[in-house]
Amino acid sequence: MALNPSTLTSPIAYPQAVMLQRVQWANSWQTTARSWFWWFGLILLGSLSHSLDIYMPWVAFAVIAGITLQPHKAIAATLLLWLFHDGLVGGIHSEASFMTLGLWGCCMGLALLIVTGISTLRPQFAQQSFAGHWQWIAISMGIGFLIFEGMIAVFWNLFGGYGLDLVTFSALFSQEMLWAIALGLAHWTITRLLTQSNRRKSENPCQNRIVLS
Repeated sequence: MALNPSTLTSPIAYPQAVMLQRVQWANSWQTTARSWFWWFGLILLGSLSHSLDIYMPWVAFAVIAGITLQPHKAIAATLLLWLFHDGLVGGIHSEASFMTLGLWGCCMGLALLIVTGISTLRPQFAQQSFAGHWQWIAISMGIGFLIFEGMIAVFWNLFGGYGLDLVTFSALFSQEMLWAIALGLAHWTITRLLTQSNRRKSENPCQNRIVLS
């Protein structure tokens, strides 16, 4: 039954309005999560980001992929980006041995898969509203960044390498957050476009029919 906007302020209609918003958000998220358009778009943005900056925002892409895509698509996107950007050879540490670089690449790939997996969990509050969706992005970014940089730090402490001071750590986290916000807004834009397109198709079913003579 359709809701009357004039009655949404009543105690009875308010829960219905909240439920309607939750259903609309869930449907919108599913539309984008199932779409290959956003999957390819995310990989394309990841490829462009590497050309714009020497530091690839790994955590931001792993988190956004995990939150906005179906789990199997999120893992596939993360693996493709990892393989495409120094995943197996870790090119930024060219002074290390080939074996060390290979182990470094595997460590980084494992860390990204863990971050992606955690992001796909999407607790109840993230599934119910757009605000909860952004809250989960922020939480996943904090957890994911600590896991990713923590595993990298442990690896290079064992094999001898670089360390991060607090200033560099903060700068990297700020950069990752900016990328996460930008990717989140891109996802929101794509979601609105896909939702509106599907709504127009459902409202005009005759346009989708093929008339056979």
